[in-house]
Amino acid sequence: MARKYSTTIVFWGTPDFAVSILEKLQEKFSVLGVITNPDEPRDRNAVLTSPPTCRAANRLGIPVYQPEKIIEENWSDLNIPAADFFVVAAYGKIIPKWTLNLPTKGAINVHPSLLPKWRGASPIQHAILNGDVETGATIILMDEKMDHGPILAQRSVKIPDTIAYPELSRILSEVSGELLVETIPKLVSGTILPKPQDDSHATFCRAFKREDGKIDWSRSASEIERAIRAFTPWPGTFTLWKRGDSRDIRLKILQGHITEELPGISSNALPGRVIVDTEHLYVVASPGFLEITLLQPEGKTPMQASAFLKGYDDINNALLH
Repeated sequence: MARKYSTTIVFWGTPDFAVSILEKLQEKFSVLGVITNPDEPRDRNAVLTSPPTCRAANRLGIPVYQPEKIIEENWSDLNIPAADFFVVAAYGKIIPKWTLNLPTKGAINVHPSLLPKWRGASPIQHAILNGDVETGATIILMDEKMDHGPILAQRSVKIPDTIAYPELSRILSEVSGELLVETIPKLVSGTILPKPQDDSHATFCRAFKREDGKIDWSRSASEIERAIRAFTPWPGTFTLWKRGDSRDIRLKILQGHITEELPGISSNALPGRVIVDTEHLYVVASPGFLEITLLQPEGKTPMQASAFLKGYDDINNALLH
């Protein structure tokens, strides 16, 4: 049987990214509780749905706490157990400074980037958007500033050319969990030396909004293709097509490939112009061309470009916007 340490942890996390990390911590340490966000309405029926970490904690038999807000005066009412460490992984809200002194040995944050690069809410998406060839996981001791504390450990991960956000997030979650399990015992034993971050190399990333997914065809084909992969599934990428005299039709672009040249098509063609070649659907970017291979017309299910063109062949030479 694998060794289990006596170290106690209260875990803070919310999305799928945090689940694998929680599972690995539970295998090696005593996780006394999971703090996560409240249930939220999902889908068209507004059914209240628990966060992924809540469901995972229930499966693992770990008590769950879902406060609307973290308020110092009300903390004792939550009955959250005392622990050696707080471990934070994508909790989704700002954690107040005063909470950092509650655990006896410290508060640790796992961040899916090679800090100080991509501090903030969306490091995985920004790494893909930026065309980075490498990212990774960083474990830090938390301080009052976001993603700012001294580094305990880092591990790099190569970014494959065609990877989309869900798969890269899964990989980084696995790496983060493994790194945490290795790092915490070293921190307890005093064999690890926290290293301050170099703030002069810090870059920052913001949370995305739905409108960020609208494709700007004046961007390069490579930038647009990266956005498709980075914005899967949220906020998704889309473009608008004014079909004849009808209103704009919203087209979700789910997959695409870069094409540098098309025979007989000028590189000066208007960005957003659609070019149909038998069963292939291309759109002019600046520079390059994007071949759309999977898309979803408004009100329809996702379909291959070849199937789409059978019902929407009049899109040839249209101007998307």
